[in-house]
Amino acid sequence: MVRDAEKVAASYAKRWFMTVSVVRAYTHELRMIPRVKRAEMMDACRDFVAYSDATFRLFLSRQRHVVFFDIDHAERDFADFAKCLGIDPVPEQANAQWRRIHNQNAKPGLLIALKTWVRLTFP
Repeated sequence: MVRDAEKVAASYAKRWFMTVSVVRAYTHELRMIPRVKRAEMMDACRDFVAYSDATFRLFLSRQRHVVFFDIDHAERDFADFAKCLGIDPVPEQANAQWRRIHNQNAKPGLLIALKTWVRLTFP
């Protein structure tokens, strides 16, 4: 599955201050950048997305059977994937699942908001 890189980076930026954050771990531990200012967060997220995408594409370049489809157009592109599996036409129940919103990025609770404020106020 592929998705617009800017949307993916924005999604990671929303989750930067969660207790477990893969993009924060990548930035601090792999890139060894100890502190990231709020203005630099999106750039760090973009870097992670670019690194991840390049790594996955390198791995997939060595595979024989690969199908890409855009998650923003999943219902349309899923039909091509299903054809590779020998499913044609795609059942309506399967297409209906692509129209459901599964991750609505719930607003953070008071504790998360407080942690975020502390981290941004006292860098």
